[in-house]
Amino acid sequence: MNQNQSIDQSFQRLAMGVILICIGILFLLDSLVPWLRLDYTWPFFLLLPAAVLVLIWIRRGKSAAPLVFPITLLLFFSGYFLWLNHVGWWHADTTWPNFLVGPGLAFLALYFVRRRSGLLIPAFILIGLAAIFYVEFARNTWFMGVVLMVAGIPFLLQFRESRNQGDTKIAPPSSSEETEG
Repeated sequence: MNQNQSIDQSFQRLAMGVILICIGILFLLDSLVPWLRLDYTWPFFLLLPAAVLVLIWIRRGKSAAPLVFPITLLLFFSGYFLWLNHVGWWHADTTWPNFLVGPGLAFLALYFVRRRSGLLIPAFILIGLAAIFYVEFARNTWFMGVVLMVAGIPFLLQFRESRNQGDTKIAPPSSSEETEG
């Protein structure tokens, strides 16, 4: 067995020990503290695998950067489910777009770690759809119109800037190219 495998096994033992101790503490607190009930605090269990993934990410560095996606999902949905436990799950009928926001934020977080522009497409689609549905719930379609127009301005500015720099990839075909085809 090489040294890397030995280190990985010891890390796995450490992670498993920490997870079991944390779960044990939550069960113990459920018994000892009357207001701390597992039926309200169960979303904290989602933080345990998130913590393990963060440790793996820290230990392995850039090679484990894709772990930011599940870490973001676990953190977001842990918070969302805790909130629903606090205010009541009947609010899920109007906050269901959060199921789009979570993966959208995960793609966005992965973009900030990996800096691959292709990750922005699903991020903005999911977060944008969630915003549209939230606005529809609020019945503020004028607000959504303004938001979409403001969101379009950076694209127009980038287009204008690239045209000023002589980028021919986005320029319309010239009249000589049209007649050749």
